Amino acid sequence: MWRYHVTVKGSDDELKWLNQQAQRGQRLCRITGNWYQFQATKTPVQLFSEYVTSEVATDIEASQPPFELVTKLQLKQPDVQSHLYGDDTSQSGRDAR
Repeated sequence: MWRYHVTVKGSDDELKWLNQQAQRGQRLCRITGNWYQFQATKTPVQLFSEYVTSEVATDIEASQPPFELVTKLQLKQPDVQSHLYGDDTSQSGRDAR
C-alpha cells in the first residue's frame, strides 16, 4: 500500500506518523519523495530515526547495527542521510548467538 504524507524527513512528526502506521499493522518498506510504501504485517515494528553524514553512513553500512535499517534517504541540503531503523518488539527476547 502506498500513502502520501508531507513532512520533514527524520522529524518527530514523521516518526510519530510512521509508528502510528506500524501500530495499525503497516510495516514501512520504502520512501520515494513524499510517498511511503507499506506492507501489511501482524508484528508491529517500532521505528526510530537519526541523521548521519555520508561518512558515518558508510561506516554504518559496513558494520552490523543492532537494529534493522528499514530505509534511508539522502538529503541534499545539508548533505546528510536520514536513516529509519526498526525494532521488532516481538523478538526482544531472541537468542543473541
